[in-house]
Amino acid sequence: DLLSSDSHLLILGAEGSHPADNLEKYNFGAEYWFQDKFSLRIGERFNYDSDGLTAGAGLRLPVGEDIELAVDYAYQDFGFLTQVHRFSIGLGF
Repeated sequence: DLLSSDSHLLILGAEGSHPADNLEKYNFGAEYWFQDKFSLRIGERFNYDSDGLTAGAGLRLPVGEDIELAVDYAYQDFGFLTQVHRFSIGLGF
């Protein structure tokens, strides 16, 4: 965690792969949480057939005594193919 306090959390991530039969691939990303309820995410992929930006946001809301509703949105640019928009809803108990 790059930044961690009662209200803020910032996480950075990096990943790489070196397959014997293909190009090296790299992923970089960051996720920011505000008060453990709202998140923003951004990332980048390198050396893929469809390099591109990824971004997203999430929201966690209490809906009961021990139940939490999670709503997430993600965007991914697949270059010459198209953009992909993903939505998800989940319950945590």
